[in-house]
Amino acid sequence: MIDIDITLAALIAAPGKVLLAINFLKYYNQLRVALARVSSRYDLVLIDCPPNFYALVKNAVTASDYCIIPSKMDYLSTLGVEHLQNNLKKYIKEYADHLDTYNKNKPREAPEYQPVFTEILVVVPTMVNVIDNKRKRLVTIENDYINYLPEQGFHIFPWIRNNPMIFGSVPSGGVPVVISCPKLTSFITWRNTIRPELQELGQEFIELT
Repeated sequence: MIDIDITLAALIAAPGKVLLAINFLKYYNQLRVALARVSSRYDLVLIDCPPNFYALVKNAVTASDYCIIPSKMDYLSTLGVEHLQNNLKKYIKEYADHLDTYNKNKPREAPEYQPVFTEILVVVPTMVNVIDNKRKRLVTIENDYINYLPEQGFHIFPWIRNNPMIFGSVPSGGVPVVISCPKLTSFITWRNTIRPELQELGQEFIELT
């Protein structure tokens, strides 16, 4: 993945405004073009991205309608949410500028490219620490950040609690956590708390989209 990212970044560089626009649009539309070929086979495509804003993530943004941000509820992580929002706005403007240059100078047979309209749909609080299951009380500082983000204009989804014993063991089995069957010691926690939280998250996502 890192090698692909570096290769894409190197191919974008070009002398001259027009050639730069051509390369920019070509390489940041790679995923969008590929998905368009198979779009009739899917109702919904989820693209899992690394926590950066390099070429691969920009390809995902170009191909997407919405962005969902999973985030811990602490100072640095919530700063990262706002930083990602700023990067998203900058990229969309940069893309629009290159698209304008391209459309003014492209040959008749050149491919058509569409604008990017990606927006942040929701923030999903993750790895939260629950101190009272019945009342669904969280650690105070985490609850403060869950309340802070909506004040900044972000829509918040149901939170997902922290349980490394269950989440950490799922990838090795290749089974989604919502349908996995953990060991007996953690089965009750999974059945009574984690699975319902994930199901609530999925239901709200379906309703919102």
